[in-house]
Amino acid sequence: MRIVRIKNKYLFRSKNPEGIHDYAVYYDRKGKEMRAVYLTHLYNEDPIRFRDLKRGFIKKVKFKEMELPSGVNNLYYATDYNGNKINLKSPEVVKVGKRYLPKNQSIDIKRFAKRRYECGSWVLDKKGKRKPLE
Repeated sequence: MRIVRIKNKYLFRSKNPEGIHDYAVYYDRKGKEMRAVYLTHLYNEDPIRFRDLKRGFIKKVKFKEMELPSGVNNLYYATDYNGNKINLKSPEVVKVGKRYLPKNQSIDIKRFAKRRYECGSWVLDKKGKRKPLE
């Protein structure tokens, strides 16, 4: 598992297509696909982010590549915006650091990020829990 920076336009439609987000990327042997787990920074006092942290949608993790703690989202991307498999050799993907994450840390992230994201297929219900669209 490695940390990479991916441009917004590669994974989803965005108002800022040249914007960049951090992801933890690994190869899943069962699904035979690359998976990108969304990472978020926890240095801002954002009420929505901290509410998700409290509810268990985000897990707090410290990476050596980043100075401040990051949040690991409990969902992952397996395809790009066009429906193709994620390709780490794409020009929109930039690797952060030369090392892989420690094995224990990568196992924790894989166990936590169990939900697959498919173009808006997860929404919040009235109680704040995620449910699939019908």
